[in-house]
Amino acid sequence: MRYMYHATPYENLGKILENGLTPGPDGLIYLTEKPTDAVKFIAIRGYRDILVVEVKIPKKLENTIEETFDHSEKFFQCRCFASTVPIKSDRIKDYYRYSI
Repeated sequence: MRYMYHATPYENLGKILENGLTPGPDGLIYLTEKPTDAVKFIAIRGYRDILVVEVKIPKKLENTIEETFDHSEKFFQCRCFASTVPIKSDRIKDYYRYSI
């Protein structure tokens, strides 16, 4: 079992707890290996009240997670990944609120 992190504006909490994480317009759900890394991608867009969702990635679904290279690893100082399939709410282990 692997755990990864997704960040979004905090206002999305209710929708995520009800429906899980769904792909954005580009068909992907972005994930990082650390919660603070996920925060970087939302904070840079100007959000200050941030939700970080910790999700379980079972072995059988690891093939649905791919590393992405559409960001500057040097700038963000982390790797980024994406899920190609929705992440159901029962795979949410925990969530955290970051206020900047």
